[in-house]
This record gives sequence, structure tokens and C-alpha cells, in this order.
Amino acid sequence: MIALTPDCMPKALDGCPHYTDIALIPMQMITAAYVEAAMPADIPSKLRALYAPHFYKPLSVFPPHDQKPREYTYWLEEGLSIGGVTFDEDQVGGPKGDIEQFNPAVIQWEAGKTGAGCGWMSVSTAHFPR
Repeated sequence: MIALTPDCMPKALDGCPHYTDIALIPMQMITAAYVEAAMPADIPSKLRALYAPHFYKPLSVFPPHDQKPREYTYWLEEGLSIGGVTFDEDQVGGPKGDIEQFNPAVIQWEAGKTGAGCGWMSVSTAHFPR
């Protein structure tokens, strides 16, 4: 597993509103072939396919909107993804107040090898107290 810790973040992002967007870097590694040459040999295959079921629980915070750090929890295994986030924000839906786009818990599962697609369920914040 690759752990992105604050000590490995570029200083220009430290404290920036997009600091937590750093989580997209592994996706950039997959899509930007020129970066692959700089990676250790065992890393590219771990970014392209699920190499083992695993659990992960990172934290992030978006001051001044978060009253405490958000705790993300997810489980991944072949054909199943379960994730959620605890939050205590100044308003439901984050800084934009967009309750339609914020889903604090999602489950996705493979709905068959025959191309049936993906099943999913999601918790909506539309009915949370404001």
C-alpha cells in the first residue's frame, strides 16, 4: 500500500484549499505514462488492479468549514467497494452547501460478469437537519 503522508506532500500544497486533492495523484500515475519510468518497478501493477482486499482509514480537514477532521473509511475487495465519511461541518453539503452532490456513504458491487453493470446504494444528505 502506498501511504501519502503530510511529510511527502509538496510544500506548495501544504495549507492550500486543494490539499486533500492530492489523493488523485495515484490516478495521475496510471494515466500519465511518462511518470511510470520514475516509479519503483512493483508500484505500477498495484495502481492498475486490486492486488488484495484491503481497508483504509485516512483523515482530512478543510478549515474553516470542518469542526473536526473528516474520517474516511473504506473497504475494497474484488467486486465490492464500501466507503463512508464522518463529518462535522458548518453546513451540510460542504462549503458550497451542495447536498445533492455530497454522499457520506456509498456501497458499490459488481452486478455480474455478463456486463450487467454495477449495483450501488448511497446515503443522501438531502434529509439531514440543516
